[in-house]
Amino acid sequence: MSLTVLVVASVSASAANVTLNPAQLGGFSFNGGASVQPGNAPAFINQSVPGLGRYTLAWDNTNTGLVIGTISQNIASLGTAGDTFVLTIFNSNENSWNFSVSTNVGSAGAVSIANGSSHTFSILMTGSITQVSILVSAVLPINGTSGPDRTAEFQLPGGAPIPEPTTMLLLGTGLVGVAGIIRMRRR
Repeated sequence: MSLTVLVVASVSASAANVTLNPAQLGGFSFNGGASVQPGNAPAFINQSVPGLGRYTLAWDNTNTGLVIGTISQNIASLGTAGDTFVLTIFNSNENSWNFSVSTNVGSAGAVSIANGSSHTFSILMTGSITQVSILVSAVLPINGTSGPDRTAEFQLPGGAPIPEPTTMLLLGTGLVGVAGIIRMRRR
């Protein structure tokens, strides 16, 4: 019995990977003035499919040079200090774009993600997350297969987080202990 309590205590005391649920993955919104082009007023267009975790940031033909677009959302308190926030971004655009992720308790630097590739950002949390932002940037125009590319298209894949192997081992060991105790009591 004491082994089971020890194993269960170990599982609950360990740090966890924290992810957004499907509704949160589809709930990002575009910030006012979220696009930046040095020297000019931004021409920023929201072409996203709401609620599905598919996002498009587009700039019109007058935008050249560095552009930056940001989507963000406020969420209910998520995780605790010591957990790791994990967010995967899949680039479905024809060209590479730079992505970075920030929260109210930490950030992960810019990574260039190529067409058809994904990157998982990890942020060690110093407290609960209540705000998440994704920053997309590039130097325009990008020469695409169908002409100059001024549109960043990306997805936030959903689904339940995959438990860490150590957590599953501890949980399995605890269940074996509980089964053993039940079996001994039946005798």
